[in-house]
Amino acid sequence: MCGIAGFISFDRNEKLNFSRDALLNLMKTRGPDTQKIYKSDKKKNELEFFSSRLSIIDLNDRSNQPFKFENFIIIFNGEIYNFLEIKIKLLRFGYNFKTESDTEVLLKAYIHWGDNVNEHLDGMWAFAIYDLKKNFVFLSRDHFGQKPLFYYRDNKSFIFGSEIKYIFKINDKKKIREINYDKLKNYIQIGYRSINKDNNSFFKNIKSLEPGTYLKIFLKEKKIEKNFFFKELYKKNYNQKKFNNNDVDYKYVLDLLVESLEKKTRSDVPISFSLSGGIDSTILFYITTKIIQKKSQCFSIIDKDKKYNENKNIKIIEKDLNILSNKVFLKKEKNFLKNLEELIIYHDSPISTISYYVQSKLTEEISKKKIRVNISGTGADEIFGGYYDHFLLQMMSQKGKRFKDSFKLWSKFINPLVRNHYLKNFSNFKKLFHNKKYLTNSDSFIFKKKNNYEDKIYTDNYLKNRMLNELFEEVVPVILKEDDLNSMKYSIENRSPYLDLKLFRYLNEVDVNLLIQNGYSKYILRKSLNGIVPDKILWNREKIGFNANIFTLLNINPRLIINLVEKNVFLSSIIDKSKLKSLIQKKMISNKTLFAIINTSIFLENFES
Repeated sequence: MCGIAGFISFDRNEKLNFSRDALLNLMKTRGPDTQKIYKSDKKKNELEFFSSRLSIIDLNDRSNQPFKFENFIIIFNGEIYNFLEIKIKLLRFGYNFKTESDTEVLLKAYIHWGDNVNEHLDGMWAFAIYDLKKNFVFLSRDHFGQKPLFYYRDNKSFIFGSEIKYIFKINDKKKIREINYDKLKNYIQIGYRSINKDNNSFFKNIKSLEPGTYLKIFLKEKKIEKNFFFKELYKKNYNQKKFNNNDVDYKYVLDLLVESLEKKTRSDVPISFSLSGGIDSTILFYITTKIIQKKSQCFSIIDKDKKYNENKNIKIIEKDLNILSNKVFLKKEKNFLKNLEELIIYHDSPISTISYYVQSKLTEEISKKKIRVNISGTGADEIFGGYYDHFLLQMMSQKGKRFKDSFKLWSKFINPLVRNHYLKNFSNFKKLFHNKKYLTNSDSFIFKKKNNYEDKIYTDNYLKNRMLNELFEEVVPVILKEDDLNSMKYSIENRSPYLDLKLFRYLNEVDVNLLIQNGYSKYILRKSLNGIVPDKILWNREKIGFNANIFTLLNINPRLIINLVEKNVFLSSIIDKSKLKSLIQKKMISNKTLFAIINTSIFLENFES
């Protein structure tokens, strides 16, 4: 795991005058162990690579980056989980290795397979390889976009980095810092789900390289080619292959999870788990502890608000496994706004939801224990089918007895647990489904003019299309971005075992009717772990989710919120202040709206020129 950055000047006369030492110092949180630079000696073009290393695999200096072999230079952020398996293949092809790192394996895999290297990789990555002989740069980002890669380009240069601030440091032109107000408007009006519908950032001229994509940058020709290597999810009909219960191999699903965790717990430094008390993180911790038999610490956030508190489940786990979770108890913070501002400045963007402010508290606690790798349950809901609206979406494609049985189970077990009023009535949900109102800001009436919200069409099945949007457009990309930045602020690598290619490919073929059964979401996941995880957790239908109440952390002064809107030109232009005031006075304003207004105000105060 590292921080990476680089630039290419297509015009030798286009000099980028900045402090290299200041850039490397800025990169130290992502890689506190070693910082190095590679500079090309080409006459017509100027190229520099910057690396700041967090040592996870092969702690020896021989694995430092930029890493050179023959006429190739690599800088690499991430982990190639199957590097040992790839290494065995490359040894058979005659390659030799001087390190025990995945960096050397990745570079030699690229040398062997070229542009097709991504098809052989299982991992999370953003890397750049410079071919000195052919004079081009190869940039790649993993299938799910677990590792970030931002870039800026114009006709004179191409600049990239793991964080936006690295680009700002390399080129401080005012144009690069221009705010993307359309993105900001979507964030505050629609919510976090809108943020990753395209590859634009909160700055107009800075893009994010899309997941499952690679770029080839030809220095002499000043040409850039973009290619997508992860296209298999685009299927029109997901019910062509009809499974029944006997067709789902629950043992195989468990084997895939075990294999994923065996690879994703490969580390030469201690690891830990984020343990919310829900089934996703609990399953990962149980597999690692009971099946793989690796010891690790776990960390939990506890909110006194019962809507977000799963401490009873954590206590069950502690007693069953004879362990103690490291707990962070949320309470009122005198410096909440100051702490939030610090986080927003580090993220170079508003914080998507209050969950990730809270999560930053957890990563801070993990760092105090000198842990460098943390495991989280990201992706389980989107791959196995875990949200309350998934029940309704599944029913929309069902008929006859199957629909009647599903509706009966929904009414009996799930409806009483649901707080979102848009999901309480199935008939109304069907009418409102296409405008996606149930996914957007519940206080949307306070906005003067609202933007539209649309799904990307992957398939004609309602449930599967929603899940793929959540996985690749809406939910998982937000979690990965926030997790990465929160973790790297404290020099911690975050890993997500559910985001596994084999697991995704298997479940992507399963009939969606089998994802939710007997009134249980994520039925296949639960069934696969039956007898391993305590029943009180595994077969608990209530979904709490990793969240927090803003009122737990901050005493809200209604006048403060009104003042934030009144003094900010952008907020005043999109929010009806009288409606906002009425909502606040009635104490009906939502967590999301409050947090978004505060966030946006702080972001603009710090980044608006």
